[in-house]
Amino acid sequence: MIKNHATGDVLAVYWPHLKKIITVFLRYLVFILIPWLFPFYLFWPIIKFYRGVNHPLALIYLPILQIIADLGIIIGAIRGGIIKGYDSSI
Repeated sequence: MIKNHATGDVLAVYWPHLKKIITVFLRYLVFILIPWLFPFYLFWPIIKFYRGVNHPLALIYLPILQIIADLGIIIGAIRGGIIKGYDSSI
């Protein structure tokens, strides 16, 4: 679902969401350039959502879900860019 939304946002050139998509790409570019920051990023979803979940397994699942969501955004945005590149009338 996230992948499809990101694809649609790219195809529609919907700027409020494109800004967020760009930040996801930049975030992972920073992690490639400065890899020691990535473990700190894995704590972000725990800090952000643990109070709402309040379950010990959330310490494992929340970082995994964050990465999966980010990958969905990245794949969907790339897919949208490819489709838009092939069909310039969109």
